[in-house]
Amino acid sequence: MRSTPAEAGAKLSAVSGPEIGIGIIGSGYMGRTYAECVARYNNGARLIAVAGGSRAPGLAADYRVDAEPSVEALLERADIQAVIVTSPQSAHCQQTLVAAKHGKHVLVEKPMATSTGECREMIHSCQRPASHCQSSNRGDTAARLVVCTKASSAATSARYG
Repeated sequence: MRSTPAEAGAKLSAVSGPEIGIGIIGSGYMGRTYAECVARYNNGARLIAVAGGSRAPGLAADYRVDAEPSVEALLERADIQAVIVTSPQSAHCQQTLVAAKHGKHVLVEKPMATSTGECREMIHSCQRPASHCQSSNRGDTAARLVVCTKASSAATSARYG
């Protein structure tokens, strides 16, 4: 059962802590869709930057956020804790692996990858304490990414003090 934007916002309002900085990788239709969701319909998350694709500068300008010159530059930002990968599926695996190396939480638009082997590699790379990987099913995934990121951060803080 899908949540309405108001229900998703209500779920997030119960999660305490600072806003989660979100970066979007990919600037096509789904990049714009997620930018809209994060920027306008989420509590607890803030769109920080966009990278990837020829439309990234325009998308970033539309939401008054930074357009990074590369995915690597976006992932190096300390103010981004999570990324949403909306690039073509052939790039999902490599971008997820690099994001995990940078300790980012990752939401990957479907299809997750081009093979089950790539999917396994992506999941394995995000099984570190600092990362979490989820593939989209287009429900309230942006809201769930924020909740998962905050829960992971709280668990890490409690575990490592």
